[in-house]
Amino acid sequence: DLKNLNDDKVVFNFNDLFARYTTHNIITIIFSIESDCFDDPNNIFRKMSAKFTESSTRRHFMDIFSFLIPNIHQALSIFQVKMVTPEVNDFMLSIVKKVVKHREETNCERNDFMQLLMQLKTTGLGSKKSGDANINSAQGQKITIDELAAQVFVFFVGGEFLPNIF
Repeated sequence: DLKNLNDDKVVFNFNDLFARYTTHNIITIIFSIESDCFDDPNNIFRKMSAKFTESSTRRHFMDIFSFLIPNIHQALSIFQVKMVTPEVNDFMLSIVKKVVKHREETNCERNDFMQLLMQLKTTGLGSKKSGDANINSAQGQKITIDELAAQVFVFFVGGEFLPNIF
């Protein structure tokens, strides 16, 4: 995204480049799917990331209360107040369900984050392959599809905020 100001100056938005690069890598690591974040300005993952990070009075209010009262999420869940917009939540849950369904129906295994989470969903914590006594003590605890989606969302958001640090 180069913008010519005049003949001798060029402005380049590195923040946008890093965000696109990070989104591309996060999506590849989580889902093992190609996401054209560089060439497609309307990429759905970039749009959802922007929706999650967009500034609003409600968002600022929730962030302040989350900082001041760390357990506010539990109290707000009683009143069904969500930290994430329904659109972003539904998108992430939908993508996760589609990927899990496809992989389970086709017996497709990939070497990615989603595969690890799917193993936790089907076999639970501490599978027989592990020799760690601490992990084996938790054997049988399986995660739900919602918990799986939550882990994906945390990984996605964490990766999306990384370029903003620099």
